[in-house]
Amino acid sequence: MYSVYLLDDEALVLEDMKKSIPWHEHGLMVSGSNTCPLQALDEICATRPEVVFTDIKMPNLDGLSLIDELRKREIDSMFIVISAYENFDYARELIHLEAFDYLIKPVEERQYTELLTRLMRRLEKRHPGGSMPATTSDELNHIILYLNKNLHKKHSLKDIAGRFNFSSNY
Repeated sequence: MYSVYLLDDEALVLEDMKKSIPWHEHGLMVSGSNTCPLQALDEICATRPEVVFTDIKMPNLDGLSLIDELRKREIDSMFIVISAYENFDYARELIHLEAFDYLIKPVEERQYTELLTRLMRRLEKRHPGGSMPATTSDELNHIILYLNKNLHKKHSLKDIAGRFNFSSNY
């Protein structure tokens, strides 16, 4: 499973994306989401998802600036921008930022299916060994993804349990 992070300042849009897109059918797992771009910036840096879906127009930090800042921090995620605004200047800037795709809302199911198929082909080329195998537990998948992306850090059972709201005795 490859990890996906979702960012949109509209909570209803975010929930709809989580529930209506068949992530698991395409080998993807939503590992995080947020309605606040500033919080998302820190979370994306910490978890380093393979894919980030983001809106463009958001308060405090727009999607283009978010991608630019993440690139400066050497975050190598693939970015998909979903926006209600069809704007050539956005598209040109996204090419410069090496975004994977730019979709205009409302996005139809067929468009998501085509996008996810192309995305998986690209991910498989970038990661020839494949993604981490998924377990049947979303919680355990999140922990595995976090540990896999943070191998360079020292971890304790207590720290991991606290981060994921589990008892260390669990």
